[in-house]
Amino acid sequence: MASPADFDVRLKLDNANLTDLNGFLMAHAGIDVADGLLSVYTEITVKEGNVDGYIKPLIRNLKIYDKQKDKGKSFGKRVEMHLLQFLAEVFKNRSTQEVATMVRISGSTSDPKVGEWQAILKLIGNGFFNAVLPGFMDDSKATASKPSH
Repeated sequence: MASPADFDVRLKLDNANLTDLNGFLMAHAGIDVADGLLSVYTEITVKEGNVDGYIKPLIRNLKIYDKQKDKGKSFGKRVEMHLLQFLAEVFKNRSTQEVATMVRISGSTSDPKVGEWQAILKLIGNGFFNAVLPGFMDDSKATASKPSH
């Protein structure tokens, strides 16, 4: 039997137009967006059957509800979209104007664990305390009080 492969992955996606992902968003989350840019940074290491890493999504200029685009949707769906827009505004960092979080991934390759609660806490922290900054963790701090531009 062959031993599992060891590898390191470091990927960056900068400023993808969220409207281009509406098919995916509709299929997996039941929503589509009117505007926004997505950046994602991830580093994952797989060694001896174990995975360790993170995924850091950042969303800028997020607009979920658009009166013209969403006029044919049900009342309930429009209310849901307004609520999601409100939550995005609440959790948007005031200095970076981004909704962001970081999700840790670790465990065996057959059953990796994702830190959902950590992601929620980072989302809240990004909105109210320390910004989750663009970039890889080893390139800059994952959080800081002000962005370095």
